[in-house]
Amino acid sequence: MLRKYLGAETTPEEEKELSNYFSSADVPEDLESFKQEFALFSSIRLLQLDNDFDERILGSIQNRKNSLHASWVNRTILIKAAACIFLLLTGFAAGMVSKGARDQQQNSEAINTLTDQVYQLRLLTTMTLIKQESVHDRLQALAIAGNIKAPDNQLLDQLLQLVEADDNLNIRLAALETLHPFLQLPGVKERLVRAVVKQSSVLMQMELIRVIRDLHDKKCLDELKPMLKAPGIDPELKDSLQQMIKTI
Repeated sequence: MLRKYLGAETTPEEEKELSNYFSSADVPEDLESFKQEFALFSSIRLLQLDNDFDERILGSIQNRKNSLHASWVNRTILIKAAACIFLLLTGFAAGMVSKGARDQQQNSEAINTLTDQVYQLRLLTTMTLIKQESVHDRLQALAIAGNIKAPDNQLLDQLLQLVEADDNLNIRLAALETLHPFLQLPGVKERLVRAVVKQSSVLMQMELIRVIRDLHDKKCLDELKPMLKAPGIDPELKDSLQQMIKTI
């Protein structure tokens, strides 16, 4: 049935059966990339907008006469078109698996091509959602980003910006959790250390301190020690800082 799917020959019922199969835990390791693909496409379905979405947004812009916002909407429309192109490319690559794979090596190359297309689509989807005003959209972006094993610099910067300055505490906490596997990448821990001082939420500060403590890097302490002398510092935050200093 998977070969039929790759050749775009499956019925909706068969595709649903495949989706259910790849949603289970018992998927062979060599089919893991397809499990990620079906999970991604399930997420993409959440991106579908009303037919009159562009008209309503453009009409709102016209009323507000906000040229900057108009530019943003134009980019959004272009991104939607780009996403469609990526879906077509992914389908083309999938077709190549069934039609052009005459031996194991060719089959492997075709699957690698498909995997790369899915990776690029995942990046594009994440970058689109992460800039939306809706908290649900941004959380969905973080859920997709959590499955990206090698984020590019642009995505890392967006995740760090969410940690530093998003107006929703849940988004900041979720972004920090998403960044956890990438703490050793250049510039990440330095920005997280600086983010501690900038936070207005004690809970967020304590979570950042917990993550920084696990790095066991004494260089991180230089910017945090002065916080102990800050007037009116929260007692729990002060205790967390002191414990971190002792631990590191």
